[in-house]
Amino acid sequence: MIIIRTDSPSMISSANLGAALVMHANPVDIDMVMVNGEVLKRNGKLLRVDWDTLKLRLRENRKELELRWKGIDWRKNRADLVSLWGLESVLV
Repeated sequence: MIIIRTDSPSMISSANLGAALVMHANPVDIDMVMVNGEVLKRNGKLLRVDWDTLKLRLRENRKELELRWKGIDWRKNRADLVSLWGLESVLV
């Protein structure tokens, strides 16, 4: 079971909540998740995540990626990245 907030900025102005759920909702709009009777998310917070450990792992991952990408000339690859990410209309 999933309970979705309808009072968030992405949902509140919609006349059609079903369409808003598909087109505008994002993870912060999910208030509660229950699977097989176990609540996994309550009041918008994941309950089975060790955030302190996860934060450390994400920081370590970022440092590793920065080292791995240190020698890349992003300006040289800019056009390919803009096209790949569909950003032509934003980054002209």
